[in-house]
Amino acid sequence: MIGQIALSAILLVAAGLFAHTLLNLNRIPLGFQADHVLLFRLEPPRTRYSDTQMISLYQKLEEKLAAIPGVRSATMSVIAIVGDGHSGSTFHISDRPLEKDAVRVQTNGVGVAFFQTMGIPILRGRAFNTGDTASSPKVAVVNAALARKFFPHQNPIGQTFEADAEDVKGPIEIVGVAADTRYADMRSPTPPTFYVPYQQKLDAGRMVIELRTVATPGSVLAEARAAVESLDRDLPLIDVRTMKQQVRSTFADEQALAQLTGCFSLLALALACIGIYGIMAYTVTARTGEIGLRIALGATMAQVVGRILREAFRLAGLGILIGLAASLWLARFIGAMLYGLGVADPLTLGATALLLTSVSLLAAFAPARRASHIDPIRALRHD
Repeated sequence: MIGQIALSAILLVAAGLFAHTLLNLNRIPLGFQADHVLLFRLEPPRTRYSDTQMISLYQKLEEKLAAIPGVRSATMSVIAIVGDGHSGSTFHISDRPLEKDAVRVQTNGVGVAFFQTMGIPILRGRAFNTGDTASSPKVAVVNAALARKFFPHQNPIGQTFEADAEDVKGPIEIVGVAADTRYADMRSPTPPTFYVPYQQKLDAGRMVIELRTVATPGSVLAEARAAVESLDRDLPLIDVRTMKQQVRSTFADEQALAQLTGCFSLLALALACIGIYGIMAYTVTARTGEIGLRIALGATMAQVVGRILREAFRLAGLGILIGLAASLWLARFIGAMLYGLGVADPLTLGATALLLTSVSLLAAFAPARRASHIDPIRALRHD
């Protein structure tokens, strides 16, 4: 029984740590509004579309998608926010000397309504507008992390920079500062990032379409597919999902581990309950004569129940102590998988000890109550 309780404690602590990690990841501010957003990807084939034709296709598609009933706004981006990969580039401010080691930042090509659609606040300056075209001066919106890193004591609006990305060539003027958002995953801090209009990129390619809807995102999927087919019947919608699904996919491993350890811990807990009940029931049967004699000498029902429960508590307590000690030692190997808590999380350890203690006492209560109702005359005759 002690071994079963110790094993239950180990599995419960693991489940608690992963569940707490999952809860912490869900509480991380995204920096944008993830609800009511439908995503899908388009990849026009290079054999049929030049860069100019792709940009024209995307502009027409934006207009058609924005006109769908139930769509508040429509936009697109080369990379979807959170969990859709990286796109790096060097960042060099035009009027400053080149640094020995090139500083790399993240970049993304987006549509005119990107910040509005994704609910990303513009902190300074402006967002993109319809005047930002392929023939107009190149512009960029930087995030707050980039502004803090490169312009800690000055206003970045109006500054120009160069980048080494093949499809983003400078000089590029900063026209706005956007709030920080999560980029590649939920664990990593927000990297310095600049956004450019996809119309001003030299190399148009795949795009992720983002639609903010009035009702559920799936309610406009059929109309969105029809809009794409009206421009190109052979262009499929790839990887259709909601923004919330996109975010959840970044901590799918943590969710799977929490569910797996949770199932095993519940199984171990059930076995421990059966073991406690069986051992205490056997103890009561083996000590029928002793218990009957105690009742005959004046022991009350509460005293008999308390004595049996104390014995169960001692056994359970020893198993819990062994299990928690083993958990602290084993938790070192999963420390890198946790987020926002240490391996010796007081809440998880305390909840585990309380749960196992409560379950152990409940499992022992039925045999204890039965012992308190033993007829002393029958018990003495039995002995």
